[in-house]
Amino acid sequence: MKGFVAIGMSGGAKHAVMDSLQTLKSVELPILDLFGSDDLPEVLAHKKTKPQASQSKHFDQIEVEGANHFFDDHNDELVNAVSNWVDKLP
Repeated sequence: MKGFVAIGMSGGAKHAVMDSLQTLKSVELPILDLFGSDDLPEVLAHKKTKPQASQSKHFDQIEVEGANHFFDDHNDELVNAVSNWVDKLP
């Protein structure tokens, strides 16, 4: 496994098992945090805290302009973002 791709990842859930911010602390792989500019409020609310919560030395964020949580009408951008990121991994 080369890396971890999170699509529309929120953070700060009340239950620890669902709290992505806590889970990020244990991921040492390279991480791509991919979300849309029109994503769910709970995703957008934590876009600045997710990189800080991560222990990974390689944490990238990509915000796809105009995409919602399901990337409706933005599937090509989603696939291209992930593919380009994976291709750049060591």
